[in-house]
Amino acid sequence: MTAQPDLFPPPSGPKSTIPAIEANTYRAYLKWRETLEGRRAFALCARAALCECRAGAKRISAKGICEQVRHTDNIKINNTHVSWIADSLIASYPELKDVIETRARRKAKTL
Repeated sequence: MTAQPDLFPPPSGPKSTIPAIEANTYRAYLKWRETLEGRRAFALCARAALCECRAGAKRISAKGICEQVRHTDNIKINNTHVSWIADSLIASYPELKDVIETRARRKAKTL
């Protein structure tokens, strides 16, 4: 029995760039925070959270703040970074400690 000739070339792999798993790590978050976009996003998130806090909000959703910044200022924020943004906001602005919603983490921050 003879082999059939290949009619199609072998698959070359995905045509889009798949983000590396590294993008979802605390280390990647810290690198992102050092970029111009990261600093700008954090400043906008802080401004929005502080405005809500000073307006008398009892609870502030970090996810809601990040979504607001994403859509109004057209900034890319990784969903994995939202909880770390909340932690950084609380560390930078202690008055947000009792109003920003936080949850128990399944994994500890590791570099």
